[in-house]
Amino acid sequence: MAFINCPKCGESVSSNAPKCPYCGFPVSAFADSMQGQAAQPLQDQKKVLVLGVIVALLVLFGAVMALYIGNVQQAEKDQQIAYEQEAAHQQAQALKEQERMMAEQMERQAMLQTMRAAFDSIQPGMSFDQVAALLGPNRPGREALADMQGSAVVVWEIDDQTSVSITFADNVVESKAWLQD
Repeated sequence: MAFINCPKCGESVSSNAPKCPYCGFPVSAFADSMQGQAAQPLQDQKKVLVLGVIVALLVLFGAVMALYIGNVQQAEKDQQIAYEQEAAHQQAQALKEQERMMAEQMERQAMLQTMRAAFDSIQPGMSFDQVAALLGPNRPGREALADMQGSAVVVWEIDDQTSVSITFADNVVESKAWLQD
């Protein structure tokens, strides 16, 4: 049995009493209506609580999805950057290789021009030593001449594609040839 305050006189009265013993107010009818009203806010509170939990879960799910999508997008960006960096590195390597090959080609062309000028200055009647001085370090040794009995052909290797052939007769130039593969 619960005690309530009479709404009319304010005295403490049993909620089971049909009416207030002090003022005659119908307390039991009032108590019954109060119980229904008290139960209603409790149900409303449960609904609000459930709704709050659902909203919180949705917000949490949204936050997790946003993080996941952000991470996926960042990973894609990182992968694109890595791909672009690798492509740039390969392009730089290819350019360096191309520059190296061009430098080698230019060096070879310069050397060939120098050797061609030396070759063009060789005249019939020049001695082996004079020819060797013009053609430089790529010349065969003096021993090549020691085997010459009368007429001999001496070949100077300029590079892997070019050589000079000189025919000597009696130790002097008889003819010459510029040979290229």
